[in-house]
Amino acid sequence: MFTALRKAALIGLALTERAKEVADELAKKGEESQTEEARRVRSFFESAEKGEQELNQKMSDLGKRIAGNVRFPSRADIERLEKELADLTAQFRRWEASRREKGEPAA
Repeated sequence: MFTALRKAALIGLALTERAKEVADELAKKGEESQTEEARRVRSFFESAEKGEQELNQKMSDLGKRIAGNVRFPSRADIERLEKELADLTAQFRRWEASRREKGEPAA
C-alpha cells in the first residue's frame, strides 16, 4: 500500500515539476499571458499543486494513524533494556562461577 502511495506521490511531483518548467519557459518568452496553452498549463500546475498538498496531507494523516497504533521504543526504553540485559548477564556469570567453585558442572 505504501509503495503505491509513494509511486503516486512521485508521479505527482514529477508532473508538478514539469508543469513548472513549462510555465517558466513560457514566462521567459513573454507569452504566458497571451496564449491559451499558457493558461492551461497554469491551471494544470495549480490543480497539480493542490493535488500534491492533498496527497501530502493524506499521507501525513495515514502516518499519524499508523504511528498511533504502533508503539516504538524510546531511547530511554532501549537504554533500560540494555542495562537490564547487562545486569542479567553479570548475574548469570556470577551464578555460573559459584557453581564451578562448588564443583558443579557448568550450565
